[in-house]
Amino acid sequence: MTVRHLLAYIFIISAGSFSNQRCANAAIAAETIDDGLPLPSVNAQCTPLAETETVHPIDSSAVSPSASRIATTAMNIGNKAIDLITNRPIKYDTLYIQRPQNDWTFRLRFSNNGAAVGIKTNIQGGVLTADLQPHKNYSIGAGISYKGIGISAGINPKIFHKTDGNHDFNFRISSYTNRYGFEFQYQSTNTFTGTSSYNEDEYQMGEGETDLDMLIANAYYVLNHRHFSMPAALTQSYIQRRSAGSLLLGASMVLGKFHTNYPDDDDQFFHFKTKIGLYGLGVGYGYNFVIKRNFLVHLSLVPNLTVINSTDMTIDGYRHDIDKSFPDFILVGRYAFVYNKNRYIFSLSGFFNHAYYDKHAENYYYYYYEKWTARLSVGYRL
Repeated sequence: MTVRHLLAYIFIISAGSFSNQRCANAAIAAETIDDGLPLPSVNAQCTPLAETETVHPIDSSAVSPSASRIATTAMNIGNKAIDLITNRPIKYDTLYIQRPQNDWTFRLRFSNNGAAVGIKTNIQGGVLTADLQPHKNYSIGAGISYKGIGISAGINPKIFHKTDGNHDFNFRISSYTNRYGFEFQYQSTNTFTGTSSYNEDEYQMGEGETDLDMLIANAYYVLNHRHFSMPAALTQSYIQRRSAGSLLLGASMVLGKFHTNYPDDDDQFFHFKTKIGLYGLGVGYGYNFVIKRNFLVHLSLVPNLTVINSTDMTIDGYRHDIDKSFPDFILVGRYAFVYNKNRYIFSLSGFFNHAYYDKHAENYYYYYYEKWTARLSVGYRL
């Protein structure tokens, strides 16, 4: 959509709203700039004001004729603005990808989020390890969308229970289109439990003894976007009609910190804090496998090579310089199982991140961070 097309839209709308004479001028403008892109119907707007007011009834006793025309014009402009967003020129092969016949979709969702973190390093002649996991975080929610543009919200039932001062917060926002998309997720929790060890001595770590704040961002670009649809698998705003795959260009970022919280005078184990900063770029592949037109299986994996690593670790107040190794990866995977039947949608979808750093040297250092989300949904197209 160029500027001249946008001006033509406004001109045609205004012309149809005020006079039949201007409709004729709008028709001339439409013929002048028509180069294959869809334009509003001039005839649909070329009606006398009396007929226009019948379609959009306005109380003439309470509103002046000029105000009535302005209100009608504003309504038409609003409708055209929505069409410009949702009815853009088709840039995909309709033999492979189609829009659902129904514009509105309502769905119920159940989501489950999980994570894991681990470290292993040499210190003071021994080997320090930790492998921990927080409580699984789940939520129940609902959402509504119009042609793929929508909003959803969920609630974790645990908020109604006593937490003894512990917290487990997850926030996620995502957008998927046939050409590109992104995921943005933030986690803050101190519900980690697991085992830490130093040589043969083990320490059971309970809730509240560690704290994690982590931010993850992933983005992708689809090279074969005319035949392969990511939203058909993950949001069902499109329907994949034939099996297809594509190379994916990816980018990832993992930022955060992980540290112990037990008192400073507690000398039964090491106090450690790790700051993580990873930035990666990569190339991967995704495939949509269509079974009997109604069932879709999606799998994709993008290994992002770490190009910037700003990680450091502090143990008992002493900061350890960590030599940056090469290569390290941030693995990003997505999956979906979708069943479309008439207006009903049943889907199980999710994604996972696995970021790790592995330095094999005299001062050995290894860590990993995993984050995954699974979502079960039932939808109905209106």
